[in-house]
Amino acid sequence: MLSPVHTYRERQDAAEALTPYRNRTWWQAIIETLLDQAGEDASRLARNLIEKINADVPDDLLVAVLFAEMGVTSCPLPRRKGRRARTLRHYNRLLDAIETTRLSGMLDLIVDYADLLRESDWQNSNDVAEIVAHLIVRAIDEAVIGPDQGQMLWRWLGVIQHARQFHRDIKKDLVDRLSTHDNLRHGVQSYAFEYARIDNSLWVTEMDLQGRLVGVSTRTHDLVWALDQLANGGTNDPALREDWCDLMRLACSPEGLDPAVRKAAERFRRGDTQLGAFLRKLENPKKPAWEVKQEKDAAKYERKRRAAFAADRRQFENDRTNLRAGVFNAILKPAQAYFGSFSDLSRDQPPIERVAEWLGPELRGDALIGFEAVLHRNDLPTAAGVCEGFAKGVTYNFCFPLMAGLFERMRIGKGIADISLDLKILGLLLCYNDDWGHDDDLPTLIDALEAAALPTQDAREAFARLWIEPSLFAGCEHVAGLYKLANDPKWQATGGAVAAGWLMRFPEVPDAVEMELVNCLTHSGALGALRDVAEVRATNVFRNFDHLFAWLAIDVLVRFEAVIPDLFGVGARNPEFIWFLRNRFQLNRHGAISPIDVTQAKWIISEFRMIWPYSVLDGSGSGDTNSYDAADFLRALLGRLADNSSLEASAALGFLIGQPKDSYSDLIRHMAAEQLQKRAEENFSALAPMGLGQLLTDGPPFNIDDLKSLVLEEIAVAQAKLVGDDIDQVRDFWGDAGIPYDENRCRDRLAAMIGPELARYDVQRLTEADMPKTKRADLAFARGQLQLPMEVKGQWHGEVWDAAIGQLDAQYLIDWRSEQRGIYCILWFGDLLAASGRRLKALPKGIVAPKTADEMRRVLVERIPDARRALIDVVVLDLTAGKPRTETVGGI
Repeated sequence: MLSPVHTYRERQDAAEALTPYRNRTWWQAIIETLLDQAGEDASRLARNLIEKINADVPDDLLVAVLFAEMGVTSCPLPRRKGRRARTLRHYNRLLDAIETTRLSGMLDLIVDYADLLRESDWQNSNDVAEIVAHLIVRAIDEAVIGPDQGQMLWRWLGVIQHARQFHRDIKKDLVDRLSTHDNLRHGVQSYAFEYARIDNSLWVTEMDLQGRLVGVSTRTHDLVWALDQLANGGTNDPALREDWCDLMRLACSPEGLDPAVRKAAERFRRGDTQLGAFLRKLENPKKPAWEVKQEKDAAKYERKRRAAFAADRRQFENDRTNLRAGVFNAILKPAQAYFGSFSDLSRDQPPIERVAEWLGPELRGDALIGFEAVLHRNDLPTAAGVCEGFAKGVTYNFCFPLMAGLFERMRIGKGIADISLDLKILGLLLCYNDDWGHDDDLPTLIDALEAAALPTQDAREAFARLWIEPSLFAGCEHVAGLYKLANDPKWQATGGAVAAGWLMRFPEVPDAVEMELVNCLTHSGALGALRDVAEVRATNVFRNFDHLFAWLAIDVLVRFEAVIPDLFGVGARNPEFIWFLRNRFQLNRHGAISPIDVTQAKWIISEFRMIWPYSVLDGSGSGDTNSYDAADFLRALLGRLADNSSLEASAALGFLIGQPKDSYSDLIRHMAAEQLQKRAEENFSALAPMGLGQLLTDGPPFNIDDLKSLVLEEIAVAQAKLVGDDIDQVRDFWGDAGIPYDENRCRDRLAAMIGPELARYDVQRLTEADMPKTKRADLAFARGQLQLPMEVKGQWHGEVWDAAIGQLDAQYLIDWRSEQRGIYCILWFGDLLAASGRRLKALPKGIVAPKTADEMRRVLVERIPDARRALIDVVVLDLTAGKPRTETVGGI
């Protein structure tokens, strides 16, 4: 949790794991420690922990953590290059946990810290404004602040003023509270007028009040209140006269003065003629030249627009017969108006009302009749001809009245049952080719056309060929319909049925179109058809390296065994090949992985894990070929292995654990532990009567945990004998000169002690047992398919402190028969002279040398990662009882 080398998510998970086992005092100290680390992840985690303990930390620590997390008071070293990523944060849970009595002090501290914000740091200014607004709302609701504390509230609201924007809801809540507490608001305004004026002007000061959400001009009764304050003075005071004029400027609107404000104004004016003249001029201002010109231009434009509409209406009235008959030249423009093609018609009103705005109500009815007439014409282009036009980039104008007729049928509920099948297919093609600006009506029309024109799978496939093949023939760089065939669940089966044939018939289509056809097959699961295509493509000459890699990635997906010999070392030679694999195996970004077997996943991870180190997205990013995108893909493959509870997947994870340690090693160990738990849960079954009988009668072990427990029990019995028995067996581990024997002899003697007892349970003892990758374990204990490895080290061995993980775990527990269980056994002989060559190996820096076997065991257990401690048992065999009573003193 405290290690900055881990990702934030890993550190947060560690904190979650510790939560039940630590008290609040401990967490408070940890939060201070995290703050001192000065990293973004550390401060973010500190804030998360403060939330978990209900903000039970000193005010200054809480505020310091907030500003550290924002990066105001701390930053990582070395500094980031380029623009800092923006992280969205939510503070409500933390702010709600702060006790009422702490609100004022907390707000004062936050305002003090806010002075550190730079003018350009608008993101953090917005966050601080949101925090302050939330706390002020609470302070008002909980009666922490009153009207006599206007100066304090003025200062707090100053933080709001400097924010560009912040959360709309909390801002609305603050405005509502300030609006309903007149005395509190007047207290702030009174303080501003008396002590915080800007340029000694109420007009300029009002801008400051507006920024603090307590502007006088916002509310009529605030203006009345301000004028009443002036009424106590006399008109002979120039300063008061200027304040009155400023308030009148603020109060005057295009609709004039509110009667209540006028009445309050008169209470100060008291018939003063100069102030009366000022007020009359204020209420009747002269329009500026630009406004006069703007109004003239708008009136001129409207006159021309109306004249043009009148001329158009006369023309259509003369051609009314053709308009009603759906003659193309007459009906086209009304149909274009229906779809909002003309800028001088409003797009905010319903389509048919746009036609009425232009042609008038009567001609609108004629246009509707014309739209319907178009649907019954016998000279419309064929669907095949329209698709040829799509391939050439041609847009047919006849589609406007035709689609208008279809949309109007849906609008009035007439339906499409009585129109021809050819017209339904043509309408469906046009629906797919454009969105027509009808967000609500278009899906309804498409559903109706699909149900009527494409009732069977054969009909869908025929429609897809009609729609797509002309564009494939033409070699178009983009074929819009292919995306629908690949990604729309209703069309994926169709895409899978036709795409393989197209890949064979059109081998020269552009690369992007070819890969979209491949997507049709992968997204629909038609991998057998894709395999047949890939076998043919393998005999062709590829256009370039990208084309070659694209098909090699397809081969890895569908012809793995055939191509894998040719891809050895491809990750080191061509790191970019991972993107081609990602595009084949990952159906969409951060999405599901297509069917992949264990050997494929293991190969991809092994090939690229060293080339693309583990990385996570920090903030926001762009593109899809970043280092964190590669890590996402490899992590997704590891997830597939962890979800697979087969022995093959377990062996694959073991193999990956056994590879040289890198940035993925810890993640793989975690996932292996998850997979082991999943296997245990899936394979769990109640103990059968026979098994119960074996257990009660002290029978042989039936699983790896039973086997491990049995071996540990016999080692414990052996330890008891070595502490002291009547034949002093411990002497067999010491030489005549008082020097311990070497590891192998001691190991063999231990095996001889426990071997006969284990044989009673049908457990075989193996010395120098074969392990994966031609390795050998010191000892192994086997029964049936179960095999438990045990590594034995003397206290003097150079790797005694690290072999539990570096040797036993990394090299032996990858054996599938061990199910990742193992025993690490240390031969402890106590304090010996250096001349013996058997002295305890020097400890890693920072570790206190153990003085007993129990202390030795504790140190070794602590050096095993938490996730592995349940699987690896440490035994320190205490052999000090055989140490000679007297020793020959030698040189050191």
